[in-house]
Amino acid sequence: MNPAYRVIRFTTEKPVPFPNFSVVTAFNPFGKVVEDEINEREDRKLYGAILDLGEKPIQITGMSHDGSHWEHGWTVLDADSAVTLGKQFHQEAIYRIEEGTLLLVDLSSGHTEDLGQWSDHLLD
Repeated sequence: MNPAYRVIRFTTEKPVPFPNFSVVTAFNPFGKVVEDEINEREDRKLYGAILDLGEKPIQITGMSHDGSHWEHGWTVLDADSAVTLGKQFHQEAIYRIEEGTLLLVDLSSGHTEDLGQWSDHLLD
């Protein structure tokens, strides 16, 4: 798994009002950088799939420390659905926030890594 996944910052379109949720993206499937049009198309599909679950997703953008790379993602409340969607959209990993702790979930192995406090990864 790409080590950059462990050093991430997030911005949100609005505060996330729930203590437990996942962040799933559809950008750059299989860990390969693709054209903006493909990312935008897959992002719309992911958003629709989350709506189909009956959820009201909030957009969260994950980015590198220097801001040179970013990907839009969406909140998913149900942990199992988040894993399923991550795999469906060919992602290597998703993020899970549990009671304020940021977890990195490797979708191939199921291994979960504690990355510290969610609040420490949020940009002001």
